[in-house]
Amino acid sequence: MFLYRVETKDCRVFPNDTITELNTSMAGVQYRLYALRHTRRVLYFFTTMYYKESSETCQAYGGRLYTPRTQDEVMMLQKRRMFGFVGLTKFTGHWVDSAGQLYEEPSLWHSLYPIGNGNCARVQDGYLIDCNCRKRERRFVCDVLYESSEGSSLG
Repeated sequence: MFLYRVETKDCRVFPNDTITELNTSMAGVQYRLYALRHTRRVLYFFTTMYYKESSETCQAYGGRLYTPRTQDEVMMLQKRRMFGFVGLTKFTGHWVDSAGQLYEEPSLWHSLYPIGNGNCARVQDGYLIDCNCRKRERRFVCDVLYESSEGSSLG
């Protein structure tokens, strides 16, 4: 099990220090999630890998928000089995806001997410416009993104 810890860019942890356990084949490695604000208030997360104990504070790592800018950087992430945009979260009926930033190149979304079926989720001009994920991918993308998405017709 990995521990996914949801934190804002300035290191504030989301309500109740929310930690979600997700299955993974890479035991012993932990990911910190940094929030990326997206259009239509759909919130994605990008993972930054670190090998320290989860008791370490965010400030100890500088609280940096890392967004890949080139295909080379995307490939580097894939080689390390780091996949971004694993979902969004919502508390008490509202999308959790972030201190993040708009992802500058939505086209990289496909490269970062393990889509499996070739066109699991489609992003155009910063909007999620289609989602036909299956099995494991569907749990992390479609089912979450399609649930009560504010200001959109995804549901």
